[in-house]
Amino acid sequence: MGWKAFSLATLVLCSCSASSSPPHSQRMEVGYRDNRGVDHTKVFTVEVDAPVRVSPAPWTETLAETGCQGQEGRTLVLTNAEHRSAQVGDGCAWFDKLGPTSPDGQYLVAWAPTDGAASEIHLVALTASPADVVTVPHSNSVDYVATWTKDGRVWFTSDESPPSSTNRLFSYGPVSHRQDSMPVDNAILIRSARTL
Repeated sequence: MGWKAFSLATLVLCSCSASSSPPHSQRMEVGYRDNRGVDHTKVFTVEVDAPVRVSPAPWTETLAETGCQGQEGRTLVLTNAEHRSAQVGDGCAWFDKLGPTSPDGQYLVAWAPTDGAASEIHLVALTASPADVVTVPHSNSVDYVATWTKDGRVWFTSDESPPSSTNRLFSYGPVSHRQDSMPVDNAILIRSARTL
């Protein structure tokens, strides 16, 4: 009798704890300007999927100016621990600022100029043979804002959507292709975003 009661109690306890677990979340600090020209910083909590395994990037990135004199772009060169170098994309094809690396060390955010001051986000796969693998949909922007959440999604600003896009952060998952957005109330310009 005692064994059956223990088994039943264990079964009930296990089923309750599995169904009551809260979704994953992460805090994100966003810097923005309101319509009065006042800058603000606010912390948001965003829902995320299961975290990816954190791992350091196998490559170190450098933006080289060699051969790009008089041009807007830079050449993206990656170097690994064995001192092997790899150029990603065409020479002088990248904006002179790189974004963050994904928490699993698999992707690097790089901006490729489009027109005027705008650029779009490209994800560079940091594999044995590094390559520009995807242009993030709807990522054309002049703000150069990008951060990663622990589930491996990149969050960014966009100038491509209707005017309401200036007060939203957008996300893209390179593996799942999941796309979401989050409002930043009262913002007319999002200046920065970083995960905490």
